Amino acid sequence: MPISDKARRKILDKLIAIGQCTGKDGRAVDFVKRVAPYYKRTTEVERHMDAFKDWNYDQLFYSELNLLSVTDSQFADFCREYMNPVFERTQRKLDEYDEPYTEYLNPKCLEAINAGLELADLELVPDSHNEGFYKVRNKIAFPNEPIKNIVFAANRTKPDIVVDNALENSVKIVDAGDALVYKDGIPEKGLSWLDLAKWYKQFESEDTENKLAERLFYSLQSEPEKFFFRTYCDYIIKHDRNLPALIPQVYLYYDPKTASARFGRPIFEHQRMDFMFIISREHRVVIEIDGIQHYAEERTIGGTYYKCADVKRYADMMRAHREMVLDGYDVYRFGGKELYVGPDKNEEPAKQVVFDFLEGLFRKYRIMPK
Repeated sequence: MPISDKARRKILDKLIAIGQCTGKDGRAVDFVKRVAPYYKRTTEVERHMDAFKDWNYDQLFYSELNLLSVTDSQFADFCREYMNPVFERTQRKLDEYDEPYTEYLNPKCLEAINAGLELADLELVPDSHNEGFYKVRNKIAFPNEPIKNIVFAANRTKPDIVVDNALENSVKIVDAGDALVYKDGIPEKGLSWLDLAKWYKQFESEDTENKLAERLFYSLQSEPEKFFFRTYCDYIIKHDRNLPALIPQVYLYYDPKTASARFGRPIFEHQRMDFMFIISREHRVVIEIDGIQHYAEERTIGGTYYKCADVKRYADMMRAHREMVLDGYDVYRFGGKELYVGPDKNEEPAKQVVFDFLEGLFRKYRIMPK
């Protein structure tokens, strides 16, 4: 959702009303250089606000900085830098007994900014990697725990994973089998295709991106999954290889026992996700390609083989879907039929389905291809 005029006005008018926009005893020209680095007329700000004081903050914000017209990214940067700790905002007031005290205005400013940003499903929060500073993030639900490693792209063998410390619920990968294990940390802006390729260079130093794509492709089993991955590759080649990496066959859940050892009653509906995007340190997107096996079972009736609707299988799949969403994952499902390429070999309709989805997803998370 874009940051609307209504949201921007709500923020700007409230900040002006609170006062001390440039900080206690701060210079307007220094303030503008931080919150609006795109603005070129800083000498005019110094003249009219710091020297002659014949501009007010309405004129600065609306007419000069054009905060109603700048991009969402620039406005978000304005909000983030407005809360830069260099701007100390305090004022002396009297309590009910006429005793002087110092009121700190930044908490009110933060509340005002978030009251407007919530109209765009955004919020300003402390930056855990930069003490005293803030960052703008989507308010979409996200998991509570950081990613420690990603086990993905297993071809045939299941990884051997054990509980390393039962008191702290930590796990240890004893043997990854033929899976890949990424544990180099997640960048602030998520894990891009180029980030993943840079990591994979330790395995394939030459022609790394193509070798990585081949390795990931051959971990896939169904034709719709392969088609989805190939189309994603076409998309990033056309638009931007710095877009989030499409990671296949990611272990999200793990049961060390086999299905037979569970007597046909598995703990998890399935342990590996078809695909995952790591959008940021907080936001993770799961993509599932649902073939007929997700909602039907094989039956033989009167000697004839049928695929019959299975309400239990479908209910189990929906329960698993809800659990992922409640855990903070943004989950999207495709019916395998959507990615079906008919006998005429015309892939364009199915490709457009994937292209439209990727564009919508990246737009939702404000990830714009170059």
